[in-house]
Amino acid sequence: LRPCDAASFAVLNSVFSWDYQDELFKSRLEKTAVIGLSCKKADEYCFCTSVGGGPGETRGSDILLTELSSGDFLAEIVTDKGRELAALAPELFGPAPAEDKAKNLAVLPRQFEAGELAAKLSKLFDRNELWVEQSLRCLGCGACAFVCPTCVCFDIQDEAGRQQGTRLRCWDSCGFSLFTLHTSGHNPRSVQSQRWRQRLMHKFSYMPERQQLIGCVGCGRCSRLCPADMNLVEHLKEIMEAK
Repeated sequence: LRPCDAASFAVLNSVFSWDYQDELFKSRLEKTAVIGLSCKKADEYCFCTSVGGGPGETRGSDILLTELSSGDFLAEIVTDKGRELAALAPELFGPAPAEDKAKNLAVLPRQFEAGELAAKLSKLFDRNELWVEQSLRCLGCGACAFVCPTCVCFDIQDEAGRQQGTRLRCWDSCGFSLFTLHTSGHNPRSVQSQRWRQRLMHKFSYMPERQQLIGCVGCGRCSRLCPADMNLVEHLKEIMEAK
């Protein structure tokens, strides 16, 4: 996995163990070993350095590999699980070269300061005209949520059988109008601007306040794949400049 995707496990683990330990998630995570691969290149949508990550970030990886100019890979053993994994094939590992890791990483300047953004968002919740303007092009298609490695919204479905039933947890999106629709017909987030606000507030304000981490790893997939060409970083910069 790339460092941004590996870092997403820290976000997911925080969500699924915050106020209740999700045993299904915990069990799968404990059985998973993550090998990260540093980024030598970045495109115009990447912004991991703006949210506490980086092209060679080790967070979330058990082993992180960085390709060197020689074609060899620098292997950083990050966790005990990674050490146990490396011990299974010692012939693949040797003394680390003296080459500087940083010289083999993409250069990615920060686009914004996450702490300042969180403080700014907390003051803009009721700035309705800002959210309306930003969400004008949003189709509510959910593409951003389904390619995001840190989105965790879900629905519960009960599938009935002849002898027994199965309760399923299904991936969902807070960008869908049905996500908050009550059986009474009332919807507390009835328009797309409110749903767009919720997405940004959750990732960049609520999670930093409640869980002391940002709910975004800066992978840029939401902007890269948005059919309406909505660029998340550009919207966040607009928020930073809002009066």
